[in-house]
Amino acid sequence: MDRRIFLQNGLGLGAGILLPSLSYGYENNEKDYELYKRKFIYDPVATREQKAQDPTDVVAALNEENKKQITNEILPFKGKEQENFWNRPRKIFIRRTATGEQSEIIYHANGQLHPQNYWLASYLLRDVKAKKMVYMDPRLLDLMSAVQAWLQYYGIKSPLYITSGFRTPQTNYGLEGAAKNSMHMHGKAIDFYVPQLNVKYIANIAAQFRAGGIGLYPSRGFIHLDTGGVRTWIK
Repeated sequence: MDRRIFLQNGLGLGAGILLPSLSYGYENNEKDYELYKRKFIYDPVATREQKAQDPTDVVAALNEENKKQITNEILPFKGKEQENFWNRPRKIFIRRTATGEQSEIIYHANGQLHPQNYWLASYLLRDVKAKKMVYMDPRLLDLMSAVQAWLQYYGIKSPLYITSGFRTPQTNYGLEGAAKNSMHMHGKAIDFYVPQLNVKYIANIAAQFRAGGIGLYPSRGFIHLDTGGVRTWIK
């Protein structure tokens, strides 16, 4: 689709609209990392030793598993640039609506997860109500990165406005209509929106990757993405 047509249809207000300019609300530095890296980790069945596991060890284990990224066959590039997409540093640009925290994070570079930045991405996607976090599924971050690459290709530079990331069971059970075994409880799901962009256009992009579930909530103005089974629903 032509970029101008996408912008006109997706935003519904023409291609020349200006998206909001936001300042960074959270800085990734060593002091914050050392202070918080163990504080919020949540695992109801983990032993005390597992809870104290250093993020570097967690990342090393994930890299050892050699998780496959989502397919790159429909990325908005051609030829060598498309082939090299997953070899380049992978980044996401996100903003938490509940806290105002915002950061552009390179979570994967040189063929592996970056321990500190991967932790930061997981932290920003934490359960802000319960003040708990888990290490998020790297494939979810890859899906977010790929979807955002498409949006940026179409000239949309806005962060993804995250309304929900990881949820503890207590938080999840307290939400009306939440699935009992929600992917949010496994660190495999996010709910988000992009200001003034129709959620169905984001869904159309995400659907091409067939990386998991897509839920559209047009009346509430957000979209759900997860790395569970491939399925789609509208509420």
